Amino acid sequence: MYYLYLLKWKRFYLGITNNVGRRLQEHLMWEVYSTKRMWDHIMLVWYLPLQSKSDALELESKLKKSGHIDRLIHYEWFVSCGDID
Repeated sequence: MYYLYLLKWKRFYLGITNNVGRRLQEHLMWEVYSTKRMWDHIMLVWYLPLQSKSDALELESKLKKSGHIDRLIHYEWFVSCGDID
């Protein structure tokens, strides 16, 4: 099982992983190059379970190319991780 996940800081970060908890810890411990500057108030907004890594990579690519990641946070088929402001 793989997951597509969305982090919120001053902007959004979309990624994939096979372990959401471990990956979030890596982000919070500054172990991920692309989110090192997101050190304050980083938050997991949602995640979506997918059957395979290829499915996750394909959806991640489509969403990133769309340029409208912030509009996706209200879709009910994602697993919500709390309120977003």
